[in-house]
Amino acid sequence: MIDTLRLAQGQRLIAISDVHGHIQLLHALLDQVRYCEDDALVFLGDYIERGAHSLPVLEFVARLFAARPQNVRLLLGNWELYILSAIEKGDCALLYKNRQRLLARAGNTLYGEMCARVGMDSSSEAAMRAAHPKVMEKFGALIHFFLERPIVLDAGKMVFVHGGLPHGDLAALDASHPYRYLKCDDFFQQETAFERTVVVGHMPTVNARPHVQCALPYFNPRRNIIGIDGGCGVKRSGQLNALLWRDGVFSCACVHDGALPAVRAKSAQAESKNSLNVHYFEPLRVLSQEGALARVRHEATGRVLWAATDGIWQEDGRDHTETTDFALGVEVGDLLQVVRQTPRGLLAQKNGVTGWYYGAWEA
Repeated sequence: MIDTLRLAQGQRLIAISDVHGHIQLLHALLDQVRYCEDDALVFLGDYIERGAHSLPVLEFVARLFAARPQNVRLLLGNWELYILSAIEKGDCALLYKNRQRLLARAGNTLYGEMCARVGMDSSSEAAMRAAHPKVMEKFGALIHFFLERPIVLDAGKMVFVHGGLPHGDLAALDASHPYRYLKCDDFFQQETAFERTVVVGHMPTVNARPHVQCALPYFNPRRNIIGIDGGCGVKRSGQLNALLWRDGVFSCACVHDGALPAVRAKSAQAESKNSLNVHYFEPLRVLSQEGALARVRHEATGRVLWAATDGIWQEDGRDHTETTDFALGVEVGDLLQVVRQTPRGLLAQKNGVTGWYYGAWEA
């Protein structure tokens, strides 16, 4: 349930979460921060799914742990508990449902990768069931290893957990119900403050910010919490973040997968003030549609914004989406990653922040 890590004086700590099957981004991030064997390296879980290379990610971080067990810590995420438990039990109905949900966007699933590695088909529930004995023979030890990973890491002045904690008393946590600490969707909206810094993944940090869609690590000094999930594999503008700490000083690094097209701004634009970041869990109402865009009213504030029509869905009789009215601050020559090109302008990302750019640009 709880593991410990004691840092030497001057030792650097690197924390990464929610890799979600993006092995190339993980290698690029470790290269960028110049990871070395003297560093303490902490993974906060969700190594798998939503990307095409979940199995290589599991194998890679397991090798890191085997080579440097004194400095590497691997925590369990909700996706590992969910999917690896299903594989171990042979719950192929669940695994096939997961395949149908993720395949179009991610390109593969962990179980599909495992089936392919042992030369078996995974295109149907029956095929998955037939492959299960060979999958367990080949990967049973790896599955068991990750299901045994701790939930919480006590690192002295910092505590790491995938989803969140209800309080700071680690001895009082309920080891019989670990899922509540792995999937804590509203942790950023809670009010609990902690004596020690609590570092979490699980929820992309854009969902923690009320005004701006920023994917960089989120710091809340009042509550003494840090969120580091950059939305890799989840958001169109997602990235893989690293939180770095040495002698009480934090810094950050991030990498993108390069899938978003890049353009250069030909005109300047002032950054907007008093913007709104609409989260997926906040209800809104669609007022009108103009092709690929819709005018929506955010119910909590009454503010009217533009949103992509293909990103709107209904739940419990209400409309939901993720959007913003934030206008990026842009200088001539700035490089922008295009999230969406619309008739009203570009929804673009700059330095981890997503917003609108209404000026001229060139590819």
